[in-house]
Amino acid sequence: NDKLNAMSTTPDAPTSTSFPNSGVQQQGEDVLVVVPGPLDVIMGRGRHNKNKPGNRRLQQTLEEYYEQYEAADKFEKTVLSEVILNAMVANGSRFLIRDGEKNHGVWVQVSPDKAREKISHDFRNLRNEKKKATDKARKDGEPNKVNGAASGVSWNPKRPRSAKTSAKQNQMHDTKRLFGV
Repeated sequence: NDKLNAMSTTPDAPTSTSFPNSGVQQQGEDVLVVVPGPLDVIMGRGRHNKNKPGNRRLQQTLEEYYEQYEAADKFEKTVLSEVILNAMVANGSRFLIRDGEKNHGVWVQVSPDKAREKISHDFRNLRNEKKKATDKARKDGEPNKVNGAASGVSWNPKRPRSAKTSAKQNQMHDTKRLFGV
């Protein structure tokens, strides 16, 4: 293929291939990416990656499959993670991590196993976020929200007011209503 430009052809030297206009270079087994694209999922620590377009797209996909993932057994969860990975890759996404220094390292495409682990990890994070939202809604006395839908059952953790406090509150309310305050 004339688009592939073999830079080294000696048998003992590692092969290096350049893909013109794609920002990708391959050396042996590693795939180095010069510049991540908008569909790429950026891996690594920190919240700054959550707003990247590829990461947001992955998050939307995980939310679509969340119910199915939660109902699955361990084997089915692995298969579902692989299905999501294959769908993302088929749509042009790559799973990248910076190799080397924090701001000056090169981007490397990770193995499919590492990408699948990230998807599984993000599913677990999504579960924790939904649980925290449910717990917060219960604490705030809002209707019980289970998986984003209100069940109509409310739970109020606050103890009821004493009779003295209730009488005082009622008196203040009546005074405000009477005088238009």
